[in-house]
Amino acid sequence: MSERVSVAIIAKNAEDHLENCLRSVAWADEIVLVDGHSTDRTREIAKSHGAKVFEKDFESFPAERAYALRQTSYEWILSVDADMIVPEPLAREIRALLDRGPDCDAYYLRCLNHFLGREIRHCSWFDHRFLRLFNKRKGAYDLSMSVLDQFVCTGRIGRLEHHLVHHQTESLEQYLNKMTRQFAPLTANEYIRKGVRIAWWNVPWYFFVRPGLIFLYKYVWKRGFLDGMPGLLICLNSAIQYYFIFTIIWDRQRGRPDYHLERYLPLAGKAPDRRDG
Repeated sequence: MSERVSVAIIAKNAEDHLENCLRSVAWADEIVLVDGHSTDRTREIAKSHGAKVFEKDFESFPAERAYALRQTSYEWILSVDADMIVPEPLAREIRALLDRGPDCDAYYLRCLNHFLGREIRHCSWFDHRFLRLFNKRKGAYDLSMSVLDQFVCTGRIGRLEHHLVHHQTESLEQYLNKMTRQFAPLTANEYIRKGVRIAWWNVPWYFFVRPGLIFLYKYVWKRGFLDGMPGLLICLNSAIQYYFIFTIIWDRQRGRPDYHLERYLPLAGKAPDRRDG
C-alpha cells in the first residue's frame, strides 16, 4: 500500500528562495509551512503553491519542527528548510520507496551545500547524513536542545542514495552574522546544560587547541582545501565559531561585572572641589 507524505518546512523572510523549494516538492501529498512572522512575501508565496501556512513565535529549532509535525495530516514526513531543493532523483527515490512500502521507520540522507557560489563537497559538510524522511509516529524531536533539530527515531533507520541541495543565498557577511549572533549563543546554551565550564586549567584547550584541531580536521583531513577559498573560509569559521561559543560560556558563568563606578563620584554631601589650582 502506497504511503502518503507531508512536507514540513519552517521559514522566516524566505521569499528569495522559497519558490524553488516549493516547486521541488510539488509532488508531495501535502505541504505544511510554519512561518516565524515574516515581513516579506513568504506566506503569500507558500499559499500560492497550495501549502498550509501557520504562524508561530520562535522558541527553538526543535520546537518549530515539532509544531510543524503536529500540523501535518500524514504519518510520513519529509522535513526540509526553505532554502533547500529536493532534486528529481531524490524525489523519484522517495516516491518509489513510499509506493512500494518503506522497510524502515526513518531514512538518513545527505545534503549538498552551495556556499559563496560553489558546491561544497568537502570540509565534512557533504559527509553528514540527516534524518529528514521519517514516520512521525516512530520518534520525536528532543525539545531540550536549542540548535540541533534532528528527529530522534525509535525504530529502524535506513539510508537514501540521493541527496538534498542546500543553496545558501546569504552573503558572507550575513552568514557570519547568523553564526555569531544566532547559532553561537544557542549552542553555548546547550554546552552549559551539559555542564561545560571554563576554568583557568582548561582555557588553553577550549580557546586554542580545540579550535585549531577543528580547523585541521576540516581543512586537511576532510580536504576542505579542495573547495577553494569558500572551503578555507568554512574551515576557519568552524574553528572561530567554537571560540565564540566558549567565550560566551565564560562570560555567562562569571555573571555581570561590577565596575564600582561610584568611586568616580563625589562622596555624599561633599561638594566638588572648585579650586582653580
